[in-house]
Amino acid sequence: MLYAPEQVIGFKAAPRSSPDAYAVRNTTKTAFQVEGRAFLKYYGIPEDRRGRRYRARLVDEGILAIDLNQDGEDG
Repeated sequence: MLYAPEQVIGFKAAPRSSPDAYAVRNTTKTAFQVEGRAFLKYYGIPEDRRGRRYRARLVDEGILAIDLNQDGEDG
């Protein structure tokens, strides 16, 4: 889900069978990666935001939120 105009992306657990679900991969002990190019394209998230690393935080109801307004690191 995308919260606009705040530019915050929220992730929530979904069954693997869900057609709108994206797999989360554990890349290191403390890092996870989500492949969401179709999501980014659908919501018109600019190219300069893609392929970057952002810190996430848990918010209400178990939603993992990423604020795209923060400075991301090169991926």
